[in-house]
Amino acid sequence: METIRFRIDEETKRLAMLAAKRHQTDLTKLMRQKAEELANEEREYQKIPMLTG
Repeated sequence: METIRFRIDEETKRLAMLAAKRHQTDLTKLMRQKAEELANEEREYQKIPMLTG
C-alpha cells in the first residue's frame, strides 16, 4: 500500500482533527475512506471492475 502525502494549512488540519475526534476516529482513517469513495465513484464513472484482494 502506498502513502499519500499532501500539505494543508495548520488551521485546516486543526479543525479537521477536531472533527475526526468528534466522529470518534482519526484523520488518517477519514482521508482513507474519502479516497476509497472517490476511487469507487471513478470506477463507476469509467465502469472499471473493482479489484479484490
